[in-house]
This record gives sequence, C-alpha cells and structure tokens, in this order.
Amino acid sequence: MPIKYVTVPEPIMLHDPVTKEELKDEKGVAKPQKFSDFIGKLLFNPMWAENYKNIKSAKVIDEAFSNGSEVVQLAEEDWKKLKELIENPKQTGYGYHAAVMPQLLPFLDAIMEAKDAA
Repeated sequence: MPIKYVTVPEPIMLHDPVTKEELKDEKGVAKPQKFSDFIGKLLFNPMWAENYKNIKSAKVIDEAFSNGSEVVQLAEEDWKKLKELIENPKQTGYGYHAAVMPQLLPFLDAIMEAKDAA
C-alpha cells in the first residue's frame, strides 16, 4: 500500500479578516492554531460518516495527526480522501469560515503537497 508523508507546518495565529485582530478562543485567549486542531475540525464534515471506509479513514487520520510527529504517514487511500475534502468540500458550515481559510493555506498546502517519501 503506497504511503504519503505530510510535513506538519508550524502553528498559525489567525486574525479577524476585517479588524486584523488576533482571533480568540472561547476563553478570550489568542493562541496559534495547531495543525492537529485544523485536521480535527475538518473531520467534522459529514463526508466522514457516509460509509464504513470513510469512518475508518477518519479514525486513522485523527490518530495520525494527534501524535505530535513532525512528519505524518498516511496510507495513500486515506490521504486521497483528505485531499478530496480540501479540493471539493461537500458541505458548508463545517470547519472554518471562508474568510479565514486564506490564512490557513500553509495547512492546506501541507496536505496537498504530501510527499511519496519522507
């Protein structure tokens, strides 16, 4: 089974697109967005519950990015599902607001540009 290697980018401080102020969490604290948290929000998309294979992929992806590694290995089959979600989101309202997404391009690029070798 082919493997894809995703290099985990540094955390990103998100800013309000209008005010340019740092975005704060529910406790009022501004802190950088971690890549693993970004992946976690993507996994809220209903596509991951469409069928058994997607449910298993979501679990594998979540575990892979939660372990804190600098480079994450994914089976190509799982990576393709994640890539498809980024290229063609099936539903809106899950994950991040469209106005914030350009700030997250380094995260999107890390997935889209996954390597065939570490």
